[in-house]
Amino acid sequence: MASRAWLTRQGLLAAAVASCAVASASLLQPEQPLASRGEPAQTVFAKTTGGGAERIDVLPISRRPEQEPRVVMSLGPSDLPALEPGDMLEALAEVQVTTTCVDRTERCIGRPYSFSPYASAKLVLAAGKGVTGGRGAVSLARPKSVHCGQRRPHRNHHCVLTFQHARKRVLNPTTLPCPANGCFVNLVISAYNPEAVPGNVMVVGADRPDGSILQDKGRLSVVLSRQGSAAPQHQRTSRRVHGRVPVTRGDDWTSIYSVKFSNLRRGDILVAVAKQRTSISPVPYNVFVGSRIILAGRRDAARANRLSGRVSSLSGQFTEGNGFNCTHGRSAYRTPCISRKAGLIEIRRPPRRRGRPVPMFVNVVSHLRPKLAAPGAGDYARVLSRGALEVRRYRTG
Repeated sequence: MASRAWLTRQGLLAAAVASCAVASASLLQPEQPLASRGEPAQTVFAKTTGGGAERIDVLPISRRPEQEPRVVMSLGPSDLPALEPGDMLEALAEVQVTTTCVDRTERCIGRPYSFSPYASAKLVLAAGKGVTGGRGAVSLARPKSVHCGQRRPHRNHHCVLTFQHARKRVLNPTTLPCPANGCFVNLVISAYNPEAVPGNVMVVGADRPDGSILQDKGRLSVVLSRQGSAAPQHQRTSRRVHGRVPVTRGDDWTSIYSVKFSNLRRGDILVAVAKQRTSISPVPYNVFVGSRIILAGRRDAARANRLSGRVSSLSGQFTEGNGFNCTHGRSAYRTPCISRKAGLIEIRRPPRRRGRPVPMFVNVVSHLRPKLAAPGAGDYARVLSRGALEVRRYRTG
């Protein structure tokens, strides 16, 4: 659920009352008192839907593109500050959709279909929570789409749509489709195939063997920078921590990329985006490729530790874990397969052990599972070059 708190200090004082302290806003933590007179005004804001962001369970598959769009995630006026001239609005988003009902089994949701639907997503600045486009919305980025494979043996089953750099400079708020203090950022998705009939759907999240739906597979986040705000610190790496990822039936995760931060401070905003290229050529079967971004205590750590949860929002989870089936044959994700990730967290307190500052690491981690096959001992996939992790730190105090 979306937190209603804001990042960093506002620095706005009641001029006539020396003892008055007004609460500043901070991401996913209680409000804090304003700073003393003379501190700069707040210039960077951030917000995320956090876990359980999906607003719908299923997405109808229509016969024509964008015939039945739906808002799947949204951040609104209670989450966003009033927009001002010169503001830079950046949105990051992930959503996982799933083909279902390939067989008439208990797992089937809706009516069966064998075609591969096209799934599309767009990010809009809108006048309402349910606005999907038209005069009441303006686009923040080019739409993303995927032809999500349904046909066996090279079925993708799950497909992920990711926005990493959706940006808009607000030049004149009066020209927006919404009042400056009443705008929504909406993630809109739709699905279609000319063969579709009523009752054909895609699942938002994942379908389970018993016919239920598992969500919490995506997020929507926003960073708003006022004109004149300090540029963030950038770190980027394409060096792989591990070049091989084991294929197992368990929940084993492997660190792929890592960026170190030695002096994190309270109020820091960390924005991370990543690209991973995975080749399943070493194995003869198709493989589910899952990934996420975490804050960890070591470069090779595959899970967030206790310290991560204490010092950061969202328990150190920049993104949810999601993924797709990477296939040997032709599909939307044919080996080598590309995973894209995007998310953010806030540092709540400086990381320390026994009173001493300690470094933290932003890690891209991945896990692989075999599809319709039993993995052999030592089976693995390769992480190829031309992938990377980029992290921006906004220092707010």
